[in-house]
Amino acid sequence: MLAENRHAYIISVIFVGEFNPVIVQPFWLASKGLIKEEEAESANVEVIHNELVRYSLEWASIQITRNRFEIRSTQQAYFEPLKDLAASVFEVLRETPLRAVGINHIRHYTISEKQYRDLGDTLAPFKNWKGALEDPQLLKVEMLQKNSDGTSYRIRIQPSDYLKAPFSFMINLNDHTPAVPTAGRISPAMQIVAAFKTRWRSSSLYADQVEDTIEKLIKS
Repeated sequence: MLAENRHAYIISVIFVGEFNPVIVQPFWLASKGLIKEEEAESANVEVIHNELVRYSLEWASIQITRNRFEIRSTQQAYFEPLKDLAASVFEVLRETPLRAVGINHIRHYTISEKQYRDLGDTLAPFKNWKGALEDPQLLKVEMLQKNSDGTSYRIRIQPSDYLKAPFSFMINLNDHTPAVPTAGRISPAMQIVAAFKTRWRSSSLYADQVEDTIEKLIKS
C-alpha cells in the first residue's frame, strides 16, 4: 500500500487575513492558557519583528506575517493539539479580520523507479509529447475542484522537497475555505474558526481518499 511507503506527513494550517505578528508570541500563548509555561520557556524563537514572527515549539512551528498566519507540525501525534491551538488563538483574538483558512495535508513517499515513472506517464501520458520531447518526465501536476459552497480542493503532485531518497514524491492537498458575507452577528474570525473545526475531520478523510486514488494509479 502507498501508505506503507509514506515517510513523512506534515499538516500546515494557514489563516489569511490581517494580523499584528508581535502579539502571538510564546509567552502570550502561555498567558492565555493555550500552551504550558515551560513550552513557552523552551520555544526556539527565530524572529520577533513587527512584520514577521517565527518560532517553534517541540511539536509545532508558527510563522506570522501581516497577512498570513501559519502553524505546522511534522508529528502526527500532535495534529489534534495543532488544530486546537490554531482555533483557540482566534477564539481569543475573535475580532481578527480573517478572510480564509487552508488545511494542507502534505504527504511524502518513496517508491520504485518504475512506479515513479509509470505514475508520471499515467498522470500526463508521455506519448502526447512524442515529436516535441525525446524523453519526457513529469515534474508537477496540479488539479483544482471548486465546490458549490465556495470551498475548494487543490491537489498538487510533485517531487518531494522533504525526502532526499531518489524517486520520492509528495501529494499536497489544500482544503480552502473562504469567509462569506453573513447577516448575523458572527464575526469573520468566528465564521472561519467554526468552518475550520467542522472541516478538520473530513479534510483528513479526503486526504486519505486522494492517497488511495494515487495508489490505484501506481498499481494500474
